[in-house]
Amino acid sequence: MTAQLDAGTYVAHLREVGTLDDSPWPQDLVVALGSASTRRLGLGRNTPFGALSVRDGIGVLSSSVVGASAMAVVTDVLSVLGVKRLLLVGRGGALSASPSGTRSGELVVARGAYCDNGASRAYGASGMVSCDPALTVSLPDVTRVVTTTVDSPLLVDERRVDELLRRGVELIEMELAAAVVVARRSGVSVGGLFVVSDVRTPGRWMPGDPRLVEQRLTVAVELARAALRAQGHS
Repeated sequence: MTAQLDAGTYVAHLREVGTLDDSPWPQDLVVALGSASTRRLGLGRNTPFGALSVRDGIGVLSSSVVGASAMAVVTDVLSVLGVKRLLLVGRGGALSASPSGTRSGELVVARGAYCDNGASRAYGASGMVSCDPALTVSLPDVTRVVTTTVDSPLLVDERRVDELLRRGVELIEMELAAAVVVARRSGVSVGGLFVVSDVRTPGRWMPGDPRLVEQRLTVAVELARAALRAQGHS
């Protein structure tokens, strides 16, 4: 018999069974979501949440997390482990009213994310939640966009694309809003840096070159690390 299940109890359990050691976690963490390219980043120790490397006080967690529900759990756990600033790096699908807006491989920073997913709503959130601009202020040349965090991009049909464009949404992704919503409960700051992996227009989907996307993800992780370092969070 143990205490009610929450993030703290879960961390204590993982340590008790030996799958999570007592090593301290960095306060500043880049979470590289589902990126094969992060295998080349000089990864350090394995954790239940991905491989963690730390350099100059900035951590990079190479994670296979996909989706808002999983991101909500990981964010809650990371707050218990002492993470204070969290910068997500991942892929996203750009929305455009015209095929001429194609921009696969472009890096974009999220200003905020709409809670179009079950996990965010389960935590009591709705509408758009804002990211912490301080985490990405050192990236002045990167386009700032509004995203929507969805449970499945496959359910975003032509009519939905039209509605999102009218709302001012510029990118579809699957994790950010949930991370922001959960992090607010414990005072953790969250930002998002994304690589455009494909482009949607009403009635058309245009995938990007996966090799280019992987290359740009590697660049994005290093930019995210530098952005945290530039804030003096070490």
